[in-house]
Amino acid sequence: MIGANSRLLKKIRMASGDDLRGKRVALLGLTFKAGTDDMRDAPSIALAETLIDEGANIHAYDPVGMARAATLLPASVRYHASALEAARRADVLIVVTEWDEFRHLDLVRVKREMATPLLVDLRNLFSEEQVSRAGLTYCGIGHQSAWHGPAKIPESFRRLALRIPGAARSQRRKILVTAEPQRTTAAE
Repeated sequence: MIGANSRLLKKIRMASGDDLRGKRVALLGLTFKAGTDDMRDAPSIALAETLIDEGANIHAYDPVGMARAATLLPASVRYHASALEAARRADVLIVVTEWDEFRHLDLVRVKREMATPLLVDLRNLFSEEQVSRAGLTYCGIGHQSAWHGPAKIPESFRRLALRIPGAARSQRRKILVTAEPQRTTAAE
């Protein structure tokens, strides 16, 4: 996927502010397709390797394929017991495989867990409207997302989980959840 199509990597880079060094990236879905643990030609392999080469820290979840993925993905990949755990403190969440479980994620809760509310949907599993309603910035593949350019996430929302002490973090999240999300238009 990434090796054959550098446009996807460019889109991921651009959506996350052009620099992936030190960013926590959550990958949802590692297998070749949903409903199997088959890792043959799985796009997650090249994607994880490329993102790690770019300096990202990869956190991953797959409903069935993590055991097989662990033998093929770089050793630095961290595996989690749920999609929500993988998304915790992530700077960007990337949907790689279209598992039905991901369609039913509580996106508002996902946003609260993330350091930066950015979802890159490589499978067009979600609509931009659905993701935006939850307060996340959406970057879809194959169509122009409203952001269609460098990340439009206010700097004050970035990396909050790392800057705020644990005790104050939940209070800050309450403030962020009630804050009106910044609206952008394609003309900006």
